[in-house]
Amino acid sequence: MTTPHPDLRRAERGVALVMALFIALIVSGIALGAILMTSNSKLISRFHVKEAAMTAAADGGLEVGRSTLNGRRGLLPVDGYVTLENDAAVLDAAGAAIPGFRRSTYAARTGNRSGQFGQFASVISEVRDPRGAVAVRRVELTEESFAKYALFVDRWENTNTRFGCGSLLAGPVHINADLLIWSTAQCPPPPVFRGEVTTTGTIREASYGVFEQGYQEQVARIEMPTPAELAQMRSLATLGNMVVPGGTVGTGVTQPEARLEFLVVDLDGDGDADANEGFFRVYRGTTFNNETREWLNADGSPSGPPAASPLRNSLNCGDWAGGKFLAASLHRDADNMLVPGHADYDATLVAHAHAVAVGGNANDNRDASLAQVGNRVCYLGGDPALSGGTFDPESDNGLGAWVEFPGPTPAALTALGRADADYLWPISRALNPNFKGVIYVDGSIAISGAVRGRVTLVTTGNVVQTDDVTYSQQPADCFDELRDVLGVVTPQNFVIADNGINSPTQVDGDWVPGFDETREEFFHGVVLTLGSRMAENPGSGATAAEPCQGLSQGRGCYESLGGVIQRDMQAIGSTSGHGWKGRTTYDVCAGRNPPPYFPTTGVYKRNSYYEIDPVGFDPAEWFDANQPEF
Repeated sequence: MTTPHPDLRRAERGVALVMALFIALIVSGIALGAILMTSNSKLISRFHVKEAAMTAAADGGLEVGRSTLNGRRGLLPVDGYVTLENDAAVLDAAGAAIPGFRRSTYAARTGNRSGQFGQFASVISEVRDPRGAVAVRRVELTEESFAKYALFVDRWENTNTRFGCGSLLAGPVHINADLLIWSTAQCPPPPVFRGEVTTTGTIREASYGVFEQGYQEQVARIEMPTPAELAQMRSLATLGNMVVPGGTVGTGVTQPEARLEFLVVDLDGDGDADANEGFFRVYRGTTFNNETREWLNADGSPSGPPAASPLRNSLNCGDWAGGKFLAASLHRDADNMLVPGHADYDATLVAHAHAVAVGGNANDNRDASLAQVGNRVCYLGGDPALSGGTFDPESDNGLGAWVEFPGPTPAALTALGRADADYLWPISRALNPNFKGVIYVDGSIAISGAVRGRVTLVTTGNVVQTDDVTYSQQPADCFDELRDVLGVVTPQNFVIADNGINSPTQVDGDWVPGFDETREEFFHGVVLTLGSRMAENPGSGATAAEPCQGLSQGRGCYESLGGVIQRDMQAIGSTSGHGWKGRTTYDVCAGRNPPPYFPTTGVYKRNSYYEIDPVGFDPAEWFDANQPEF
């Protein structure tokens, strides 16, 4: 047996000790690393928890700010910003203060602050803790336009006015009252609501309606604008020479003493309607009496008493002969035909008058002219067709005259040599640089024609639709500058006229339709009235002369593209067939890109959310840098 030298044994023990120490050091390092990693993980976790808590506190401030704006209409100043919270305690869900967190919240108008393209605002929330950590968040808000609604009703006091009889509403509906529906037994078929329906009350007879997007009851009330708010828009119209003299103001006005006709003028001769080719003309009575009003509105009370021919003596309604219009009143009896030397004498017309004569009685001959199928027609006062097809600044019957545009006549019109060049009011900035998109009428006004452009018509009196009002262009893109949009705003009523153009008339006791191009009446635009959208004489006249969508109706379909916002709900037809049957097509683009300066609901909705760099953040500097000039 060999025995190791004592020195060798001592050396082996030293190596073992070193290895043990080395292994212990490694184990200690691993343990220390684990401890450090655990500690670091806790720090990171705490950081993320605090970051999440501060972000949640800032987001809560944004919602507090939005709620404050919705609860206090008109809070935001035109310029600058408001402080909604100033270094305030931050409360948790239970209402207890979160230790160390302080919050400041600011709000202001941002984006285009003029309101011409909608109303926008920003709420900024800044949260700080005692160690200097800061979180700043911003939400951009859009104030809802009343143009978003297919129908808005503030009051519903007449229980005999209800939805039914084939009514169709294709967009959002809000009622600040109970919503009433006829049973299908009383008025089939049932009404169809294709958009969301909300009401502050309940829906009576809801089972008789078709609600494709559902409905909500007992929602919050939405206030309508005041007459004073609407009157503020006059200053915008003044800038663009767009203040129009109207007629007598009164809620009962259905025959205004002035009318406004939209039209398109092809300035460059390319055959289409460019963005700068929208205009309107204004025709006004020279004396305010019944004869003038009937002349201007083509109104002979066509829904008059039975067995009458109310348009026999009309200067606006008659038939065509030899390319010229001959009013019914100018048809004479066999012994009293138009003779040479008379102001209205025309050989062709005289021959025509003889041709349609059915006897020696003048009234019979006049009735015969109104019964000319495919040839009978009515025109509004001042229409060039009533003056032999040429524009006449002053009507030759002395009842009315066209109103000149108070601004400079655009050179593009002068170059065309049009007789009406000085009477065309341009509704584009290209030809009217100070145009703000607003027309303001002092008084009541009748409207008709083809709209080319983006415009809001505001009046102090009634607005009466005497003929179709339609858009010239309707591109699919809601934000296409070529897209037409019309807003009509009145503190009184919007009335669909019962005149020779819109309604069938009686001829020798029979109801005769067809005095317009189509049996339907069309309206493109969004109406806001602090009175009602109503029909003139809704309970009288024909009941089956002009069917609507296969259903019996007196005046046919009233086809609207857009929406109606009204104080009081009024029917435009009856269960007996009188009046019109309403057919509404929702214009989603009017809600997204509303008419210029169209009134808003005061309700702000979230649009976009942003994180702001907190380093050196100052609310005054931020808003000053991000509020463009008017």
